[in-house]
Amino acid sequence: MGRTIPSYRLASERERRKWKIFRQELDKSERKMFDEMMSYSRLYNAAGVTACKPVLIQPILMSIVFEHYKQLKKLEDLQLSKRTLFFDKKSQKLYLKALFPFFIIINHNI
Repeated sequence: MGRTIPSYRLASERERRKWKIFRQELDKSERKMFDEMMSYSRLYNAAGVTACKPVLIQPILMSIVFEHYKQLKKLEDLQLSKRTLFFDKKSQKLYLKALFPFFIIINHNI
């Protein structure tokens, strides 16, 4: 019998392990943040399975970007409920500019 295709969850864990050397080069204080950021993709395993992307890092990065967007949106809603402006047009442009490289990576192999 031939080999079976690994599940998305197992394959995504293997992909995260590929970033081990990068993680080791970070400062100790940054490693915890990096681990937390990479763990966000586990929240969206179901979406990653249905995405069927040949490049596994794409759904992982999209999960991270989406989770960060949700967190920013919650902060924005909280600040707007206090009637203070948190996410003005200038901040929004800076945020989108910072995310632009992720979208290039994600859409590179479509």
